[in-house]
Amino acid sequence: MEAIVYITLHVFLYLVPTKPPDNIDATILETFVEIRWGEVPKGSRNGEILGYRITYYQEGNKTYQRSETKPHDFFSIHLKSLGKFSKYHIKILAYTRIGDGKVGNISFKTSDDSK
Repeated sequence: MEAIVYITLHVFLYLVPTKPPDNIDATILETFVEIRWGEVPKGSRNGEILGYRITYYQEGNKTYQRSETKPHDFFSIHLKSLGKFSKYHIKILAYTRIGDGKVGNISFKTSDDSK
């Protein structure tokens, strides 16, 4: 008697996220600026999101650039010690094990109260 074996092959193509995190927003508070974001839309993740990379710099001073990485389940960061009356640019992206995804951007301007 001859046995017939059927094998189902699942192929997963892992890529980087094709969209940035949703709903990027900045709230300027008295002693810091809170940056918040949502998840990458489900159909655009292309694999497991491992975390988020946040890069920010003061306008006119690109040599002063800071970067932080947050785990996949964090959706905010507090920026402190920012210059007064300064415009800042923020870039946020999600990454998978393959690499970095699309960048989302937001800008804000601090006032005299930002420390």
